[in-house]
Amino acid sequence: MYSMNKVQFVGHLGKDVDLRYSPAGNAFGSTSIATSRRVKQSDGSYEDATDWHNLVLMGKTAENAHHHLSKGSYVFVEGRLQTRKWTDKEGNDKYTTEVIVNTIGYLETKDGAASGSQDQQAQPTDFPEDSDIPF
Repeated sequence: MYSMNKVQFVGHLGKDVDLRYSPAGNAFGSTSIATSRRVKQSDGSYEDATDWHNLVLMGKTAENAHHHLSKGSYVFVEGRLQTRKWTDKEGNDKYTTEVIVNTIGYLETKDGAASGSQDQQAQPTDFPEDSDIPF
């Protein structure tokens, strides 16, 4: 049976891309993206609500995003959702859901100019194993 795990976002980065390298030399980065939506209140008025999504970038995508994007950059992101489980120091199971980025499109450059360029991620088979990601 066919299944699909794909998400797309347009929003602003919440922080600079934190670029790191695994012991095997694979580049990976993390950041977050904020998306907004209008929510109707009980009195009929509308308020903006912001959702935050954690992003994980790999390889050249991570390196390029680190060099060309910064907090507040307006971007398009396409990827897949992944939920990881780990155990904290007290032995409790913890979970986090992240967007594993395949494509990031720079909708505006650091100087605020509109841009239509995209940086395509290598095939997902190039991703390091989850155990190589230290977060």
